[in-house]
Amino acid sequence: MARAVIARTEGDDYQARFFWLQICRLFQPHTKVATVGYEVAEVKSFDDVVVSYCPPSNDDRGGVIATDYFQVKFHVSQNEEIQFDSLMNPEFIGATKFSFLQRLRDAYINTQATGGCRFTLVTPWALDRDDPLSRLVNNNAGQLHLNRLFEPGARSKMGALRRKAAEHLEVDEDMLCRILASMRVRYSYGSLADLNDRLNDKLALAGMRPMENTASFSPYDDLARKLLQSERQVFTADEIKEICEREGLWVGSSDPSDGGADLGIRSFVRWAEYMEDDTDAVLDLVPHFDGRKIRDAALWDDQVAPQVVQFLETSTRLGGSYKLRVDAHTSVAVLSGYALDTKAGVSISLVQKTRSGVEIWDTEQPASLPSREWEFDWIDGKVPDGDLAVAVGVTHDVRGDVTTYLGRSSMPIRGTLVATPPRAGNTAVRDGPHALALAQALVAELREHRMSGQTVHLFMAAPNGFSFVLGQHLRPIGPAVVYEFDFESGVPGAYEAGVTLPPAHIR
Repeated sequence: MARAVIARTEGDDYQARFFWLQICRLFQPHTKVATVGYEVAEVKSFDDVVVSYCPPSNDDRGGVIATDYFQVKFHVSQNEEIQFDSLMNPEFIGATKFSFLQRLRDAYINTQATGGCRFTLVTPWALDRDDPLSRLVNNNAGQLHLNRLFEPGARSKMGALRRKAAEHLEVDEDMLCRILASMRVRYSYGSLADLNDRLNDKLALAGMRPMENTASFSPYDDLARKLLQSERQVFTADEIKEICEREGLWVGSSDPSDGGADLGIRSFVRWAEYMEDDTDAVLDLVPHFDGRKIRDAALWDDQVAPQVVQFLETSTRLGGSYKLRVDAHTSVAVLSGYALDTKAGVSISLVQKTRSGVEIWDTEQPASLPSREWEFDWIDGKVPDGDLAVAVGVTHDVRGDVTTYLGRSSMPIRGTLVATPPRAGNTAVRDGPHALALAQALVAELREHRMSGQTVHLFMAAPNGFSFVLGQHLRPIGPAVVYEFDFESGVPGAYEAGVTLPPAHIR
């Protein structure tokens, strides 16, 4: 009994913290969020948290969304994984009669007159990698790859799966497709502690008092329960501010220059799904990717690079000052810096996510470096007049993966320059000035090793803030290729070529 009570309490707290994450969006500088609801009864089973937009927000399928409905399903342990059959099993959501998909069907049908609705399952559980669901859920926004489910023939495994789902819902396959198009799955969303960390960052930016890290309970969990007991379910920004002032939780919004961003670029949605709330303009490169893997290698130079360059050229002006958020691949971060190099006449501050929260990195003035800020090693290649490979391991040492990749590739490599800080890790780059000093020191070393006519092959594990600053200083190096590592493959040396520098049409 006690264990069941604990599970129920932790589930309520998990839902409450997700609710407050959405509440914080009401106070973002460029938000389209009009109201946030908690336990709103208008759509049964997707009433945990409801977010409405005015005007409607862009959808990741190319349409618009007026309302997001979330079902938050917490699990105390990680002893199980989500399979497609889980969505058809009532026990998965703690029910006895109707499954998640059946409730999704009913929610979809009941909101057809409203239009622009999206239904999302939020859970800390991961997907079963051996189950078809893992091949269907997009790693970015959590929508399903409908083509993978509906294009294979009726006798295929996917054909049998969609037939089973259609029979379970008592609909035809056309209706099944429309229902599933409205569904999102945010799996591996994090533990209670993870939500606590994310929420603290958002509370501070929104003007609410962050939670004490050592506190045994959250006042926001308790306040959510009080709001529910008072039968208040839907809230605007003004109403939340009034409530938090009364509860002693309102401290006032910080200076906008200390948070947020003016411009944003993303190539994946995970943890960047609400970038529009923080920015004046967003370049969304997600359609070019399947998860973190680009759909076609040619897209790097044919689509990604031109779009990044054009976005930055049209969104900035000479002498202007901007904040830039880059939630994207390393190639995009480096390319963005290359496009806005030190001679572009534009002042850029970077919105950098760190272990302690979101920071604004000003990179105008470099910090002074200790004599051993970089440790450089040299690995001989097999082609004396070949290209130069560079392995930059800021967050972790990448020389093993780079050596493995080069060993099985046919690239002519003269040698590999390995660059690591004395203490590699997520805190190896302290701030913007430190990033600038590191980038300048690295480029100076590169110029010593690069020979005329060589292409530089750049392999990096580094914060995007550092990657951007390095890109600002790469023009004197000559032609270069930035590589991306496929983390999901589990294969050593799983690199693929990303953008080529300089890109076409660079200013």
